Amino acid sequence: MEDPAGRLARAQAAVEPYPWRRLTPGTLVRHVLNATRQRPADDERHVEEVAAALDGVPWRNLTAEAVCRHLLNALDSHVMNELLFNIEMEWLLDRHS
Repeated sequence: MEDPAGRLARAQAAVEPYPWRRLTPGTLVRHVLNATRQRPADDERHVEEVAAALDGVPWRNLTAEAVCRHLLNALDSHVMNELLFNIEMEWLLDRHS
């Protein structure tokens, strides 16, 4: 399992060189996903799902560390939900075949 502190540090290092508070949520998420080498970075649906975690959050007032932590938590939740969905679909398909 990946070191959470290392993953957070990589995400933070990926956004801090930029004026990250001026980035769109989607662009910010792409930087975080690419820095943490996450497969969903290539799929716009995944980027949108993770970026939605910023809706209603005054993220531009937060530190880069706090924003990255929030996005990584959203990513983990999204990945887990996707895995559970795929497992449930396999169960349903197995029952009906």
